[in-house]
Amino acid sequence: MPPVPGRLRGRVAVVSGGGNGIGTGICERLASEGAVVWVLDIDERAANLVASGITGKGFEAQAAVVSVLLAAKACRGCNQVDTSDEEQVQHFFQALPHLDILCSNAALYVFNEAENITEDDWDRVLSVNVKGYSFMLKHAARLMKQNGGNDHGHPGGAIINVASISGWIGQPGFGPYSASKGAVLQLSKCAAIDLGKYGIRVNTVCPGPILTEGTKRHAAGSGQTVEELIAEMTCHMIMHRLGKVEEVAAAVSFLASDDAAFITASNLVVDGGYTAL
Repeated sequence: MPPVPGRLRGRVAVVSGGGNGIGTGICERLASEGAVVWVLDIDERAANLVASGITGKGFEAQAAVVSVLLAAKACRGCNQVDTSDEEQVQHFFQALPHLDILCSNAALYVFNEAENITEDDWDRVLSVNVKGYSFMLKHAARLMKQNGGNDHGHPGGAIINVASISGWIGQPGFGPYSASKGAVLQLSKCAAIDLGKYGIRVNTVCPGPILTEGTKRHAAGSGQTVEELIAEMTCHMIMHRLGKVEEVAAAVSFLASDDAAFITASNLVVDGGYTAL
């Protein structure tokens, strides 16, 4: 589905993990529909490149300034943002004058078979994938409450958490990652109940296998060609292809828009039918 020009005009959006892959696609899609997008990423150079690419197309985007309270004043430049550090997250949102859309997408991938999972594996993946999402949601919601929304139709904001089909299906070696994404699904449902009275909608998007640069790295790490890996992944899919970053981004922009005004506590699966078989 192509972007809907102007659908998000005047909205301010924050996207974590926006420096690459699906996150970059989400930033570009929201900006193309009129939102002013803040690109958050722990990689300073990547965040700046994404923001520059968006502004180069005539849209509005800024890379996040987090470790110093300059966001509301400078609206330029970039610094590292660690979403698992609540103080950094809090400082960033305190410096923003307004917020309509939050998309949490930053994630850490930790894979290990059950008998080999370490305490460090758990600490790392839960810190980013669960605590990080919770901190982002918490401080974004506090800012969105100022929009004056209510549960009678006046919007307060939209929060979209990118989870994964790994959050409810079993996969070898996925224990910590799958557990973290399952937690995101439940956190989002509970938050939707808590925040509905402020007109804040909370939903999740669950991508299935998506073609990104990570696919190439995965292939190299497993000793396969990209073509071999794709064939292996798609043989069990109804649509027999990998998804595109743009297709996940389209799902996020829909949930962020007024077209989804009566949708909350829901999960939109973008997996080409992977989980149906």
